[in-house]
Amino acid sequence: MAVAGSKEVWVTETGWAVSDAKGGEGQSVASTSDAKIYWDDVGCGLLFGATNTYWYTLSETGSTPDFGVSSSDSSTTPLYDLSCAGM
Repeated sequence: MAVAGSKEVWVTETGWAVSDAKGGEGQSVASTSDAKIYWDDVGCGLLFGATNTYWYTLSETGSTPDFGVSSSDSSTTPLYDLSCAGM
């Protein structure tokens, strides 16, 4: 992060949509399986332990697209495995 000099850099609001009532636009597809791939490749593979990261978001019930990691506002059970096993 040479551009920041000695200042801390934070990656904020990263994630992948798990659903989109519109069916998605452009080339990306909202799905739980693609959100898991993004978590593994970007989160576990690049960011976690190397860069200050704020993952977006625990729950986003009723939003379109939905970037939530859990299925509802009252649940803390993730929709996909959040471990970085094997990384």
